[in-house]
Amino acid sequence: MEENRFDAIVIGSGIGGLTTAALLSRVGKKKVLVLEQHWEVGGLTHEFKRKGKYHWDVGIHYIGKMPDDSLPMKVLRFISGNQLIWNQMPHEFDHLHFPDLKFSIPSDEVEFKKKLIDMFPEEKAGILKYFKDLKKANKWYLFNLVGKMLPSPLAFFLNLWNQMYENLALTTTGDYLNANLHDQKLKAILTGQWGDYGLTPESSSFLIHSIIATHYLQGAVFPDGGAGKIAESIEPAITENGGKIILSAEVTDLILENGKLQGVEAQHKRGEKKKEKYFAPIVISSTGAKHTYGKLLKDSVSQSYFRELESLKSGKSAVTLYLGLKENPEKLGFKGENHWIYKSFNHDESITEQEEKLLKGKPTSCFLSFPSLKNTQASGHTAEIISFANFQLFQNWEETKWKKRGEEYDNLKEIISEGLLNLVEETFPGFRDLVDYKELSTPLTYKDLAGRSDGEFYNLAATPERFRIKILDTKTPLDNFYLTGTDVSSLGFVGALMGGVLTTSRILNPSGFLKIMKHLSK
Repeated sequence: MEENRFDAIVIGSGIGGLTTAALLSRVGKKKVLVLEQHWEVGGLTHEFKRKGKYHWDVGIHYIGKMPDDSLPMKVLRFISGNQLIWNQMPHEFDHLHFPDLKFSIPSDEVEFKKKLIDMFPEEKAGILKYFKDLKKANKWYLFNLVGKMLPSPLAFFLNLWNQMYENLALTTTGDYLNANLHDQKLKAILTGQWGDYGLTPESSSFLIHSIIATHYLQGAVFPDGGAGKIAESIEPAITENGGKIILSAEVTDLILENGKLQGVEAQHKRGEKKKEKYFAPIVISSTGAKHTYGKLLKDSVSQSYFRELESLKSGKSAVTLYLGLKENPEKLGFKGENHWIYKSFNHDESITEQEEKLLKGKPTSCFLSFPSLKNTQASGHTAEIISFANFQLFQNWEETKWKKRGEEYDNLKEIISEGLLNLVEETFPGFRDLVDYKELSTPLTYKDLAGRSDGEFYNLAATPERFRIKILDTKTPLDNFYLTGTDVSSLGFVGALMGGVLTTSRILNPSGFLKIMKHLSK
């Protein structure tokens, strides 16, 4: 059928998939179909509501403030038609709470350094070196990314020069800190935002730590109207060339003829719940490397790819307590900032203890944020409490449909919810009295609704090994089948966005990246 023929098909509508689709449409002038298995567009940028007035964002809680002339901001403005309005978060946007210490991170690098040096004067040399090394490691990522988008001769020399930063970037965060700093409290502060990349210091690459830490050196912003505005603003770029986004459509198979890719088959989950075929000479997966190779490509590529991917860890999973509030939380002094609450200065030991105690209602850490205070269009006041969790702890209910997991599961969710509320109440007395509505998501929620095979909050864990593996490329072994999103770039919103740029550059070769840059400069 002609209406089912497109120039390209994108599987998944996370920011990586949407960016790829929008750039192919606007730069490549292609008719693009986006197929999304969930009933909401946007992946982890979407939002949901309850009781008509409470709105929550499921994945985006804040984004680092980006200069107007930075590549990610230029791309975002281009694909969104410059429709997004960014609200600046408070100057001290992240507050870290430890047993006998509180540290607030300011939206200014110079001020941040001074606060640390004033608190730990004996560590001055190490602190100054740390900020320099953040930028060196971040350079390795940027040059490595750009090298993948440039013509081969230019990429060769860029990658050759870039090797000087590789050992720094691909050490672990813990090893770097232990080699350069001594005070455990200082180390705890510098890694207090580890939840933004989902790995504690002993496992995370210094590269991912540097990417995230650098991203927030000038503070943080949040989209007015909520994270759902991001996907909403990008959709016109996809539909303007005849493209479309179809929701509740899970891609189950690839269509191959004589080994050549022809399109995909999707199972519709609503309406007639029928299977339907869609045709295009190019297909792009935004569903993560493990899902792409383990399911979509399992019959099309060598088993060696699966073995190499299986050697990589999936990222951490999480529980999230969504709260509707009776009153404005400013009553307790909140201004829209985030709060990281820890019962220990050792993040590695704390997360191990957390996995043992969470199900008993005794969490050792959490992240608290207030969507309604960051969004001028909010109709009711809300809060979210997030705490990392082990997916395996919930596997007893994995095969049961998400609305029918039974009394034992519901009781467990209540214990976890009460434990999270107790942890916040210890730090902010009176917080419990604000709660009007509560609802908990577990790792199974991320598996069911976000399509994450291990319920991971992020995709592949950002260990040093994850950035060394060669098969995490935009081009797969199957001709005209591509991978996009965080797994070909880096974690988080900007990582997924740049994954979209990287994949589109490859599809539009030769000089695909230069074509994109030309459009961005207009």
